[in-house]
Amino acid sequence: MPLRSFIDHAESIEDPARLAWGAVAGAYLGDEETTRRLYDRAIGRARDTGHVTLLPFLLEQRAMAEWSAGQTGFAEGDATESMRLTEELGRVRPALLAMATLTDATARRGRVEEARELGARTVAAAEQYGVGLAVDLVEAGLMELDLAQGRVDAALERALRLDGTQRETHPMVTILTTPTRVEVLGRADRPVPAEEMERFRQWTLVSPGPGYPPLLARCEALLAARYRPLRAGAAAPAERPPGGGAAVELLLTARDGWDEDGIELDPAIDASTPLNCLAEARAGYLWISVCIMRRFKLRARYPKGVDF
Repeated sequence: MPLRSFIDHAESIEDPARLAWGAVAGAYLGDEETTRRLYDRAIGRARDTGHVTLLPFLLEQRAMAEWSAGQTGFAEGDATESMRLTEELGRVRPALLAMATLTDATARRGRVEEARELGARTVAAAEQYGVGLAVDLVEAGLMELDLAQGRVDAALERALRLDGTQRETHPMVTILTTPTRVEVLGRADRPVPAEEMERFRQWTLVSPGPGYPPLLARCEALLAARYRPLRAGAAAPAERPPGGGAAVELLLTARDGWDEDGIELDPAIDASTPLNCLAEARAGYLWISVCIMRRFKLRARYPKGVDF
């Protein structure tokens, strides 16, 4: 695999710029551990050797990887330093990817107005300088914010702009936003294109990132939720969900309204509870997620051999 060979080459060099490209290759493979290690080496090397002009680029790149991995605090720190150094160096073009990452981190923190204001400034500057990736990142972060606020129509508009059909979108953004876009499409009662799910399945097969299998299961479970009865005894639909398997089992009794011990669930607890818990695995909190699921008596009956 060419990207893996490039990473192997980067492991043996000390040039911070080449180390950074090795980290980018790791990101394209979904190898979060390698990505972080090579960015750490590149930034450390740049600091040690006085390559100050490289630091804004390196820091904003690492910030994007940290945000994608759910490391919001680290992402904020790197993005802020990148923006500060860019200004101190007197560069005309702002650190747009850092601004976009900080927008997304701010949105994740729930600082709504601040996120929207920074996002608007970032998009305006990114369009001026032709940095499409910054626009994509802002769209991704604000899509999650809109969804969290129940603004499904607004989230849907952003989701459709990120699927690569309306305009050219960075392929990594399209792949990594699949779980959120699947949820948006589901809530908007829109079909999820089969190629979307297949692309994410293929990504999960080749990516060593531990958070992707749970996210794939979440996507499949959200799709299967349309085909399961909400309460025990309700009439089951004639049509079976596509795929099935572990995803259908994941819905388990949360969709039927009963826990595995036969105790009726609180009506306020629905299938989104365990699924959102699974999403936390992306940030490395799978064990906490399992504990939360157990607390709400929503333990999934995973088939033997299935490791989420």
